[in-house]
Amino acid sequence: MTNPTTDWHAHYEASAPAWERWADALAAQQEKINAALLDEADIGTGHAVLDLASGVGEPALQAARRVGPTGRVVATDVSARMLEALQGRARGAGLTNVEVRVTAMERLPFDDGSFDAVTCRYGLMYATDIGAVARECLRVLRPGGRLAALVWGAEDANTTLFVAGRALQRLFPGRITDDEMTAPLRYATPGLLAGIFETAGAVQLRERELAMSPRIRKGTPFWRPLVEMNMGEIWNTLDAAQRTQAAQAIEAALEAHVEGDQYVLRTAMRLVTAQRAD
Repeated sequence: MTNPTTDWHAHYEASAPAWERWADALAAQQEKINAALLDEADIGTGHAVLDLASGVGEPALQAARRVGPTGRVVATDVSARMLEALQGRARGAGLTNVEVRVTAMERLPFDDGSFDAVTCRYGLMYATDIGAVARECLRVLRPGGRLAALVWGAEDANTTLFVAGRALQRLFPGRITDDEMTAPLRYATPGLLAGIFETAGAVQLRERELAMSPRIRKGTPFWRPLVEMNMGEIWNTLDAAQRTQAAQAIEAALEAHVEGDQYVLRTAMRLVTAQRAD
């Protein structure tokens, strides 16, 4: 199974400054999600962990804290700029057990059985060959090692992520492609991603939904980091007047999700875990 032709490497290289700018604020918001992912991967003190599509550091840095100085975390991404930001954040946090490697998920430059666990948060949707990724993950795991991956659920269950994007797509026709909008949904169908890992030879498969309903005070531009990080190619080309117009369009779209003085939003992810056979 392969993906459409969006150049995700170029996309994330260009958006790396925005990811770094918002990294610490969003890390705090995602702490519980990261913890659930690391729990499912059964990560503990002294473990060797491979994190795929690490971006600017989550959940790799949280994993590094968990494995401690006797463990290690290898953070990978196709974007060197993302990993440079990750290294800076690791140094700032005093973490010395984090390595980085620029690499695609489909061709991992590691020996068989190198890791106790493999994690990936919001990254598998952008693989060019998900079958190859599944096989590589199992190959680099030690026998009995576990993989845990998070992907986005259905669009209508993810108003936090999609309302702003769809509003911009309507306001600026042709500037945001359907591939860019729908790529995060690639494995939203229940059972789809777990089935891919089962075909690759994984055992002890489990898939469940993580769902939240955040409430945010009306008028709060919570959408700004999401737009800058994921749609920077368009946002960065807008002048001040156009940005005001974009903000008004997004706020108008959010009116359908207002109760009293709050936005009532939805976020849903699918958490898949798998194990390499003994």
